[in-house]
Amino acid sequence: MNTHNNNNLINKPGGTSQGNTGNKSSISLIMQVLKRNERIIFFCLVIFFSNAIAGYLLFEETEDILIPFFQELVSSGIVVPESPFMTALNILVKNIVATLMMLITGITVIIPVLIVSINGFLLGFVVKFVTSQGLGLSVVIKGIVPHGIFELPALFIAAASGIRIGISLICPGKLGRRNAVVLRIKEAITVYIVVVTPLLVVAAFIEAFITAWLVL
Repeated sequence: MNTHNNNNLINKPGGTSQGNTGNKSSISLIMQVLKRNERIIFFCLVIFFSNAIAGYLLFEETEDILIPFFQELVSSGIVVPESPFMTALNILVKNIVATLMMLITGITVIIPVLIVSINGFLLGFVVKFVTSQGLGLSVVIKGIVPHGIFELPALFIAAASGIRIGISLICPGKLGRRNAVVLRIKEAITVYIVVVTPLLVVAAFIEAFITAWLVL
């Protein structure tokens, strides 16, 4: 009797077996979307690091503009010295706003590229500033790598998702413009929730708790 009931549970719609199948399908869909976007992700990576090099090389030409910008950023209240938790939340909100902006403006294609470029340039500028203060490359590595290995993929994936929406508007293919755009928006939202957001959460807490500890 018990065995019969257990078998019925397994075979029922919405039972454990079907739930596992649904989870696998969702993961498979996300992997397909990431695979489809891998060239755009790589493009964003190249754009980012090309501009990082530019930011490093153009330090002297831009320091009069960017140093006040960073001073204002520091005094904006994002960093709360007495509360790493609040610092992490502030960083997370800032990064969520930036990455969502790339999704929302992705239909233009160019705006996500500009956001990636600006972030790359600022990174190169910061690296040059830190090394020019005689702090050494080890400080740069400690200050960027621990949270950067999570934050940068999130940035590139979000940018690529936004750009893909813009591309679907320009080149909709067989789906038609409306259907193609709607599909890419749905894919972008799914990837953002399942992939980008967790990466940003991890990056924010590492930056607030671990990176801050390493560089002090």
